[in-house]
Amino acid sequence: ARTVYESNNIGRLKLFGALLGAMQIDASGRIAILYLDHEMARTAGGTYEDTEGLINLPLTVKEIQAVVFFKQDDGDDYRVSMRSKGDIDIGAVAKEFGGGGHKNAAGCTATGAIEALRRTFVEKMGRAIDGRPAPR
Repeated sequence: ARTVYESNNIGRLKLFGALLGAMQIDASGRIAILYLDHEMARTAGGTYEDTEGLINLPLTVKEIQAVVFFKQDDGDDYRVSMRSKGDIDIGAVAKEFGGGGHKNAAGCTATGAIEALRRTFVEKMGRAIDGRPAPR
């Protein structure tokens, strides 16, 4: 049990702390936004692989219905992971960007300024939470 449950390294722990400390919540209080770039990972002494499973943690909060996690790939290129609860289909959001996955777990890649990407994904995920289709 110790091998499985006590196998974190200090870099992973510090990275979790940095990511959760910088986490944003949208104006509705329903969407958590996580962001990681190469500098944050280096500063914490962790790696992108150390973030495995972190995306699910905000979903343990009753009010949070969905999570979007932006991981910088190169420059303005991002790997975007999304998770949701219940009937919220974020897989449809991922498909809009050429990605895929399932109703409650999906991902894609996106390019652009991070603030614009945050606004776009929060808006689209908000529509998914409300059960509204994307505008044509």
